[in-house]
Amino acid sequence: MSQTTFSGDCAKSQSFIVYHDESGGYGTTKWVYTGLFWINENNIAEICKDLEEIRQSENYYGEIHFKEFQKSFEGEYGGKTRVAKGWFKLWKNKWAKRAFFNVLAVDTQHPMYENSRFPKEFHAYNRFTFMAIRSGVSWFFKNYSEINLDIYSDEKTRRSKGVIPDGINNDNFEDYLKWQIEIQNENGPIVHMPEDVKCVKCPKKGPYTSENELLQLTDLLLGSVFTAVEAKANRETKVWFGIQAARVMEDIRLKPWDQKLKLHRKFSLSYFPDKFGHIYEDGPIDIINTSDKKQKTLSFF
Repeated sequence: MSQTTFSGDCAKSQSFIVYHDESGGYGTTKWVYTGLFWINENNIAEICKDLEEIRQSENYYGEIHFKEFQKSFEGEYGGKTRVAKGWFKLWKNKWAKRAFFNVLAVDTQHPMYENSRFPKEFHAYNRFTFMAIRSGVSWFFKNYSEINLDIYSDEKTRRSKGVIPDGINNDNFEDYLKWQIEIQNENGPIVHMPEDVKCVKCPKKGPYTSENELLQLTDLLLGSVFTAVEAKANRETKVWFGIQAARVMEDIRLKPWDQKLKLHRKFSLSYFPDKFGHIYEDGPIDIINTSDKKQKTLSFF
C-alpha cells in the first residue's frame, strides 16, 4: 500500500522482520551493544537460501556464534569461521544494500550514563533496546508513513517461570517493547506490531529455522562491530571480522556522495552518551589503531 504525500514523496507501508541481539552486560562491561538486522518479509526466503548455499559449500551445519570462533579459518575445524566469512561477504556485497543493520553502543561507565536510573539490569536492557529500535525506525524508514514490525530476539534468561512481568521488580521485556514501539513518534512512521516480540533459542546444530539463521547472522555482524570498536580480540578470525566492519564503519561516516559502499541509511552505528547525554555518531573504532599484524588481515577481503 502506498500514497502520495503533499511533498510529492511516496509514503509507503510495508512489513519488516527485525532480528535483535546484544553483547555485553549492564553493570558488568564498559560497553554494551544492541544490534538489529531489518529485512522486508518478502526477502526472507532469498536470504536464507543464500546463507544455506554457503553452509553447503563448507558442509557445516552447526551454530554460527561469534564468541566461539576458532583461531584460524584453515583446517578441518575451520568450517564454522569459513561459513561466517562467507556470510559476512554476502552481507557486505549484496544484502547490506537490500536490508538494514544498526548498532547502538552504550558506554555504561560514562558519567552521563547515570547508572542510578536503572535499579535493575533489565531496566537498562529494555530501555536501550527500545532506543536502538526507535533510532532505526527514524533513520531507515524516514519516508514511510507507516510500517509493520515483527521482532525476533535472541533468547536470554530474563525471568524465572511463573513470575509476573511487572516492569518494576521483574522483567517485562516483550510487553515493554511492544508498548513503547507503538507509541507514535514525530520523527518517523507510525509503527504497528501485530504480534508480540518473540524470544528464540538457537540450537547448537541444524536444521535451522529462518529466525535461527538470521539471528546468527545478526550475532556475526554485531560481533564484528564490537570487535572493531574495542579491538580486544587476538584471534586471527575475529580480528579479520573486526577490520572488515571497521572499513564499513569508516565509510559510513563520509558524506553520502563520498561513500564507496553506498550504505547511507542502510547501515548505522551510534554511541551513547556524549557529554550532554545524547546519542552521537563519531565514537571509537579502536581496531584501526592496532598493530601491523592485525592490519595485515585487510588483505583477506
